[in-house]
Amino acid sequence: MKRRLLRRPVFVVGTIRSGSTLTARCLGQHPLIRYVGFELAAEWSRVGGAPIAHCETDDPNCPPLGAEHATAAIRQALHDCFAARLAEAGERPVFLSKNPHLSNKLAYLRALFPDASLVVSSRDVRSTVASIRALFPASPRGYAGCRIHLPEAPGACWSQSPPHTFAGVDPARTFPGGDVRVIAEYWLRTYEAIDAELAGFERSTLAHHRRLTAAPQEELARVVRELGIPARRFELPFAIDRGRNERWHQILSDREQDQLEGFIASERDRISALRSAEGAA
Repeated sequence: MKRRLLRRPVFVVGTIRSGSTLTARCLGQHPLIRYVGFELAAEWSRVGGAPIAHCETDDPNCPPLGAEHATAAIRQALHDCFAARLAEAGERPVFLSKNPHLSNKLAYLRALFPDASLVVSSRDVRSTVASIRALFPASPRGYAGCRIHLPEAPGACWSQSPPHTFAGVDPARTFPGGDVRVIAEYWLRTYEAIDAELAGFERSTLAHHRRLTAAPQEELARVVRELGIPARRFELPFAIDRGRNERWHQILSDREQDQLEGFIASERDRISALRSAEGAA
């Protein structure tokens, strides 16, 4: 029996809270695109051998992965898994999934799916940092019963752990309670990692979060056109909050705003060089 390969899948990446969920939900309204799962974190971890620090996995860390991690067995297993998920969802020609934790694993992703298209959810640093900061409640148990920590290693994504196991770790890099400059550092390292791999994909495009919230039909039409998918009008069954990018100064305290502006000033050259993020004008 010949085993099926998933053809020309589309993956949405970016930082957490970059608008990747909104982008995937909107693209999933196209009659040829099926948005499958939420982040499929368990599948990436258990089938794909990719540690992803997520509430659906037991992985404490989320390290970068390269092409060498994409073995033939893993490739076939993920193709089988995702093709089956596509069929269960009610098959359409184009499989689409989103997972911000793949942003530091793009060489691995491309080795698994050489014909994949990439959509980068592109959001500015201020509103992204504020949105991530708003995830962290005052509870000492943190987000989804865990605390999260950004390792010093420049390629790492967030780690997660029950509160007691982060004893001795720099509290400025641990949330709730950490320094918002660390969130900005995560934003910067994520888009620099995406920039480094973007050219290797057959097709890639940016979904500008600000444009998507202001003029969704125009932005979605451009995105699917650049993916080589026939244009359709998107019938969105939900309202898009057009003010979501403007509330960062209400979420961040005056002290946090000063910390963030200091980071932006100190890293302005690196931020200005980004191709895949909206930057900090």
